[in-house]
Amino acid sequence: MHELAFINGKAQAFTVGDQSWHGLEQNLDRAPSYEDALTKYGLLYPLAKKPYFRPSPQSPTGWTEAGDAFYIEREDTGKVLGSVSDKYEIVTNEQAFKPLKPLVDQGLLTLETGGVLRDGADAWLLGRWDLSKFGPNARDVLGDEVLPFSAVLANHNGRRGILLGVTPIRIVCANTLGVAETSGVSRWESISHVSGARERLIEAAESIFVGIVQRYEVIARQYRLLKNTGLTELDFSKLVLDVVVPDPRTRLDFNPEAKLANVVVDRADRKRAEIHR
Repeated sequence: MHELAFINGKAQAFTVGDQSWHGLEQNLDRAPSYEDALTKYGLLYPLAKKPYFRPSPQSPTGWTEAGDAFYIEREDTGKVLGSVSDKYEIVTNEQAFKPLKPLVDQGLLTLETGGVLRDGADAWLLGRWDLSKFGPNARDVLGDEVLPFSAVLANHNGRRGILLGVTPIRIVCANTLGVAETSGVSRWESISHVSGARERLIEAAESIFVGIVQRYEVIARQYRLLKNTGLTELDFSKLVLDVVVPDPRTRLDFNPEAKLANVVVDRADRKRAEIHR
């Protein structure tokens, strides 16, 4: 399911260019500014950390604050998003997404999708890197389809911290956010909602986003070298097949008399043949 949040019948989400599979978001012809992305499509909303109460005969009201148990409320809708501890520090969407602003302002990143899920418990903002701003090797070798998106995934119900990083997944709903969040092809830094979270968020952003142009120029040079390196059959067997699927008969513990020895060898041979093909 998409799990998008709605206000007055309008989804709190946008896409640029290709529309999502659900088609419920506000679809744009051109990328919005950073400010418009946050203010026009529902990504800004107030959050409050409020205490749970428990019975107390000594209190005039009969109740007293629990002290160690709180909940996060989305104040504009009154929705309770989740339970958190007393150490939980709110980081709003505006604060979470802030590391993307200088990238957008400099034209390195154009915003592609953003939205709010589960009544506001989750939100994301995702951008596409501008290949023209990269070096000559990256422009020539990589192409737009190789460059990952960069995104910030905010969470406000205590399920996890804030994630920021790079992913090949174009996030448009809860399903794609879940894939991007858990897939091994994405690279995330997680910032826990505890004291100092906002400061650590900036530090993590500098680690991931600053210098990404230079890093991909290096990657492109490595790709170019790989493309220009021819392999003989012997090279391919040694550098690829023997690394990815070693011949089990070369292992010191291989027993050719074992019951399943032939099965193990046949399986390895089929894998090696398919990789070779």
